[in-house]
Amino acid sequence: MLVLSVPLAWPQTGPLPAGQNPDSTASQSALTPALGELSKYQGVTVHAIEFRGIKGTNPEMLRQLLVQKTGEPLDRDKIRASLRVLYATGRFPTLQVEAEPAA
Repeated sequence: MLVLSVPLAWPQTGPLPAGQNPDSTASQSALTPALGELSKYQGVTVHAIEFRGIKGTNPEMLRQLLVQKTGEPLDRDKIRASLRVLYATGRFPTLQVEAEPAA
């Protein structure tokens, strides 16, 4: 079992600045090493998804937007798609995913 933690930066008030578009080459190359570190957990069932560092945002609403769901095997493509969805909300200038084995 696995716990995914998504540390979030402060909410932003407007669209992402140039170079921070989640579909840009720079953003994709920045995501690749982070997602590569998750590869050792590929296929392990996700036990929980936690959001850290957010204020004034409903975590359950964010959880519903995610492509990667709890109870499903971890999939890097679903993590990548989930990050795109979160970026697309316009609330977060940076996102980071961490994984740890569940106790």
